[in-house]
Amino acid sequence: MARGELHHMGPTAVLDTGKVEIVVVSRQVEPHDLAAFQAVGIDPQRKRFLMLKSRVHWRAALRGLAGPVFECAGTGVCTSDYAALRFQRLRRPMYPLGPL
Repeated sequence: MARGELHHMGPTAVLDTGKVEIVVVSRQVEPHDLAAFQAVGIDPQRKRFLMLKSRVHWRAALRGLAGPVFECAGTGVCTSDYAALRFQRLRRPMYPLGPL
């Protein structure tokens, strides 16, 4: 997905605690290419764990590297838990909000 596409992450920093590397970007980008990590000197293929704030697009670049995946519901513009949203005047059936 969009391999090789240029993205502007804005001012970016890698905070290295000695055990954990934390990448902080000032402009949100989806990590749909390994180059998003390589651009800041991180090789995701050599990491035991990766934790991302990304709902879906990370799979394009990283699913092949991943073992078990643990999804977390966080706060933000939207949620992955559609049951938490109160829809009004919604035509049914509508996937993924219920059976088709």
